[in-house]
Amino acid sequence: MTCLTLAIAAALAAPAPVFAQSAEAKRPDVIIAAPDLDWKRSDPSAPYSIVTLWGDFNKGQAGVLLSLPGGFKGGAHANTSDYRAVVISGSWVHVVTETGAVRA
Repeated sequence: MTCLTLAIAAALAAPAPVFAQSAEAKRPDVIIAAPDLDWKRSDPSAPYSIVTLWGDFNKGQAGVLLSLPGGFKGGAHANTSDYRAVVISGSWVHVVTETGAVRA
């Protein structure tokens, strides 16, 4: 089964962090293999898993990884804020319901 993994960083009204000038920059690098991360399902019946890298996705800025099963269709839905997504593995197709535009 193919799996689509996305890295998503929510871009909200708060300014983007400047890591080079923050205490965050002084922490040592942490390297964790993806299977060893704390993957969770927000709903036990959900077919996807999510792991939070920083922040709180439900309250504001956050960085998360989202793992979707191959062939997953999210259906029509809305997001509460802008986001940026990077496809790490697999393919992503986004259909804009109002216009029928397909972005792959």
